[in-house]
Amino acid sequence: MCKKNNISIPSNTARGGEHGYFSRLGYRDLHARRVAAARYMEDAEEWTSEWSQVIRVKVGAFLVDALMDIATVTRTAVDKRTGDMVSEDQPAFVHSYEYQRGRKLGVITLNNMVVERIAKDSVRETLHPRHLPMLVKPKPWLGHNEGGYLYNKVSVMRYKESTEQQIYLRQASNLGNVELVYAALDVLGTTPWQINRDVFEVVLKVWNSGERFHKVPPAVFDRTEPVKPENSDFDPKAKAVYLTRMKAYQNDKANNHSERCNVNYKVEIARTFLGDTFYFPHNVDFRGRAYPLPPHLNHIGDDLSRGLLKFGESKPLGERGLRWLKIHFVQFVWFRQS
Repeated sequence: MCKKNNISIPSNTARGGEHGYFSRLGYRDLHARRVAAARYMEDAEEWTSEWSQVIRVKVGAFLVDALMDIATVTRTAVDKRTGDMVSEDQPAFVHSYEYQRGRKLGVITLNNMVVERIAKDSVRETLHPRHLPMLVKPKPWLGHNEGGYLYNKVSVMRYKESTEQQIYLRQASNLGNVELVYAALDVLGTTPWQINRDVFEVVLKVWNSGERFHKVPPAVFDRTEPVKPENSDFDPKAKAVYLTRMKAYQNDKANNHSERCNVNYKVEIARTFLGDTFYFPHNVDFRGRAYPLPPHLNHIGDDLSRGLLKFGESKPLGERGLRWLKIHFVQFVWFRQS
């Protein structure tokens, strides 16, 4: 089992005969946890084997068919006879056939409105591949790049194109020096979460109103554009002031759009997982700080993100929990007053 899953037991003696940080018994307990996790991955029904190509084709065909049934676009045009604006819901995708080299092939074509939108916007603006929360518990961390999501490979540590850090991380994992990190990330990853329905309904109401409310930006930028002074053409100082104000206005307008998109991500993700229990797989940065892999909606995000979330399992606060709640309250009040 150990050899198959690339699991090693570190010795309690470092180089040069120095004692390690943990006893042999402590390492053996952590090692047993990883072996049990590996066995759980192999034997439990929750962890399925790789799908065959036939299964992938069947599932993909079913999902494409479901998408074509529900995906629509609203097209608006002027009626040539009456001159009135007419709106109509049309399928976003259409299935048809084409002949290539004498063979009849099924193809999926896009609605002209979808084609125009794709041609107008860049791919980075229309497609945002991001990690999402998981509806099942994440895979236990068994190696430096084995854990978290079921199929998407992620590293246990975040680094930017550093081969040296990657080598050090792999070696530390093979020696068993990051067992406690793996254990801590497993605990964080298996903590269940849910969407707070009451908060979500309030946020959705504010969002649909399109008005500014605290940190929820308005649908239409509500700041007045600076007026160009009449003497700006021959007064350099007035022109400089106007350009400075105009630049600040453009930046605020762009930030409003960016914040609107950011809140939209949070609302849509919360809507998708409403009523479900989900999990956040975690990894660490180079300092050892743990972060959730889903970037848009998580429990260490802004006030809106944390307000939309609640623990999936309710537990009594207890005496120790009440003490830490008081400490947090005192620190919060002190921070506000300082």
